[in-house]
Amino acid sequence: MKPILLRTLTTFAALTALASMACVSAAAAQTHLFVGGGPTGTSDFGFSGGWGAVLGMERRIAPAASFLLRAEGSAVPATAETSFGPIVFEGASFGESGPDSRDATLLSLAAGLRLGGAGRFGPYLDALVGLGYFNDPANTGVPAPFPLSRAHPSASETNVALSFGSGLAFRPAHVPGFFADVHYEFYFSQGADTPVIPVRVGLILP
Repeated sequence: MKPILLRTLTTFAALTALASMACVSAAAAQTHLFVGGGPTGTSDFGFSGGWGAVLGMERRIAPAASFLLRAEGSAVPATAETSFGPIVFEGASFGESGPDSRDATLLSLAAGLRLGGAGRFGPYLDALVGLGYFNDPANTGVPAPFPLSRAHPSASETNVALSFGSGLAFRPAHVPGFFADVHYEFYFSQGADTPVIPVRVGLILP
């Protein structure tokens, strides 16, 4: 298994384990787990084949507010930078799909607040902060005196991540509920130069 893939899988497994441990330790009456998936796009290039999944926990702390723990994973197309020596003909395009694009990996674990979403049906707003991991295999080359893909100084980086979003939750009695939301995620890593837009639809477990 390639080292980059191994590190990616290990990181995602760690994020999932942390989220799961927090979920198990919470009180069931005030806590709901949610899991879902859907397309992932970017602000610059829209939705061009990216996808992802989410696992999280919502714990009600007030009638109109909840504590939120959210683990997110996405694969988003990225096109490499092309240069001739020091001259860049085409910059790296995170989020752009093309014949030479490869999937960049984004993982995050964030905590924050959810306003709304109570009752059987209701809208909500989310705001979270945490850690984000970004890996872009499309930009792992080195500069040379002929056209080729050129790397960022580091194609893999972990840094602060922010997530803001809104959605709708439907919670029927005694059976799993449903949610649909869209977030804007900001990864403060070199190469992730446009906000990531995960759209997720999934189940809320009672």
